Amino acid sequence: MQAVEKYNKDDVINTVEKDLNLYDKIFLFDTADRKIFACMSDFCNSGQMRETPKKVLVMGVGEISQTAKDCYRSVTKQQFEDLLNIYDTYEFSNKFQYIGGQVQYGSMFNYVETGLLTVGEMFEAMLY
Repeated sequence: MQAVEKYNKDDVINTVEKDLNLYDKIFLFDTADRKIFACMSDFCNSGQMRETPKKVLVMGVGEISQTAKDCYRSVTKQQFEDLLNIYDTYEFSNKFQYIGGQVQYGSMFNYVETGLLTVGEMFEAMLY
């Protein structure tokens, strides 16, 4: 019988600390929202991601296309919740950003929907 690994929130915190030292930008996408999941996949496969000199990590629950695997790390639902809790609780780094589907008139998604930004321009702004 195989032993079940015990989940430890401290492991998530330690991993985030290491990632903040390794990456220029880290994005946590709320992949429970289909629109956000599609955006995440498009972002990983975008020309902006291929051309950026920055080291970028994208995280979300679920798998995406093989071509996007270079920048993507799948997390469990529990890890996602812990990462979101850390993000909401502490303003610990401007390198770590949460991308969700909250209805806000000033969000980048709203700017795209109203035609103020193209999707490419939104991706460029995210990487800036």
